[in-house]
Amino acid sequence: DDDGAATSGGGGGGSSGGAKAAEKATCMLCYGYVAAYAPVSLITSRIDVHIINTMNTHTEAPKITAAVKDASIKAIDLIGKAMHPSHLKQAYALKQRDRLLKQLCTFMTSGADHASPQVRVLGLNAVATLARLAPPLDEDTEQHLVDAIGPFFDVRAGGASAGGGGGGGGG
Repeated sequence: DDDGAATSGGGGGGSSGGAKAAEKATCMLCYGYVAAYAPVSLITSRIDVHIINTMNTHTEAPKITAAVKDASIKAIDLIGKAMHPSHLKQAYALKQRDRLLKQLCTFMTSGADHASPQVRVLGLNAVATLARLAPPLDEDTEQHLVDAIGPFFDVRAGGASAGGGGGGGGG
């Protein structure tokens, strides 16, 4: 990549990786805020190609820092809110909604920081935002969400929580 321009004159003593991650995180948030504050008449024609596809080049990288992951989750949440019919004042189906949901599941279940409460809370909020968008979730996407998010809540198939109250080894 083009390290020279970003790190020249910095004097940070080898912190170019951290600066680059901070720049990527800032860009991710910018994409979310552009979607949130763009004119309604323009955003529907630009969200998929100009915003989401550009974000994908950064969020699908093999190694993504915790800061970029957090910022990406926040940006996806902002995009979901921007594409909600109450904001747009019209019906709209976000073409990449299901792919974004799967990306959020990946963020929450992989990487060194996947157990981070911050990643989980941000991710669950963004999943809830996207799940409210039209059309209704298809069965495969719904199952993917249950499989990825269910362990956060210790959800077990077959109604295992019917009599015990969630464990904890009471007295």
